[in-house]
Amino acid sequence: MKDNVGDDTTINAMAYNTLDNFLYAYQGGNNELIRISSDGTTEVVGTFPATASVFVGDIDTDGNYWCGTGNTWFQIDLRPGSPTYGTLIDNGTVNNLGLGVNDWVYFPDGGQYLYAAARNSTGGGSTTLIRFSLDTKTYEVIQRYPNVGGHTWGAMYGINNGTLYASDNTNGEIWAFPIEGGSAYLAAQGPVSNQNDGARCVLNLDV
Repeated sequence: MKDNVGDDTTINAMAYNTLDNFLYAYQGGNNELIRISSDGTTEVVGTFPATASVFVGDIDTDGNYWCGTGNTWFQIDLRPGSPTYGTLIDNGTVNNLGLGVNDWVYFPDGGQYLYAAARNSTGGGSTTLIRFSLDTKTYEVIQRYPNVGGHTWGAMYGINNGTLYASDNTNGEIWAFPIEGGSAYLAAQGPVSNQNDGARCVLNLDV
């Protein structure tokens, strides 16, 4: 679709904003938040602190962009027409429970939470389904999957029936996790990657 996106440096923490139908992402070259149009053209809408590192991200239906590293978080206003559009509203740190969090997903029917399939780095590796509370800024464990995964879950996205999809960077497997807990299953075979992300309109049930 488009080569040389933005300043042509790595982008991550990509998310879809249901309020204006743009994609947004962190671009690492100058620590910028960029807006991506349907033709791949971009516009810089904000700048992160020079020390920021950002690779998880999603946008809730109120236009808040929640991004960070899994144990740091930023809240940025992306409401069209807002006087604080593109600016940092709040930020902080959080105990990630010793888990590797590389993306998270907002579900309109999932309450005030961001959901993630997280890698357990000890015991040979496995997966824990967790959620980050937008109210208390803490993580909660939903369910542990000792026989699923073991690698980095690099890209995640969801559909509005409460299903979280996560891509395994090492083998390309895409697994489906119900956000209320329950059996996970192998949904598809995707590409192996060491740099990826996933974003979609979570209000759309079609996959």
